[in-house]
Amino acid sequence: MKNLYFTEKTIENAFIPSLSAKYELALNGANFVVTEYDGTAVLNSYLYEIFTTKILAVDYLKLTNSAIITDTEYEQLNNRTIFDKLKKFAKNTDNKILELKAKKIITDFNLFLKMLDTEINNELNRQNNIMAIIDRQVKQITPENIESLQNMKKDILSQSESFDLNAINKN
Repeated sequence: MKNLYFTEKTIENAFIPSLSAKYELALNGANFVVTEYDGTAVLNSYLYEIFTTKILAVDYLKLTNSAIITDTEYEQLNNRTIFDKLKKFAKNTDNKILELKAKKIITDFNLFLKMLDTEINNELNRQNNIMAIIDRQVKQITPENIESLQNMKKDILSQSESFDLNAINKN
């Protein structure tokens, strides 16, 4: 792994992915960081940090050639450290072209993070949709699960029957 000191060469070699490439990274990232816990899709913050650090360190800045960031590399390359050093470089360099490129990398990576967060929310909503949960449970039907599914169906139907649309429309 390269030393984490930013040089002009680091910024010169940096790469800014296209919009479509960022979108693909965001989709892949959402699938990577959303995991199942106790039957519910959740964001795994550990995987999120590892993934976003990998994108910034490997895909943008080429600080390492690793396809996967290890815990040791993460400790040296975490996003906050890289961002702080990138901002410091942009602030302290006398080379205006490299200053602008460093600022563009920061701005572009922030755009990527927004795209990733949106795709994570989309994935969480998709996986936590009540019909998706029921569908997953139906695929695991055992005699013990049948009673639970029937009770869940009754609860959903009773809640939907007691839901008063007229009360909402009056407000």
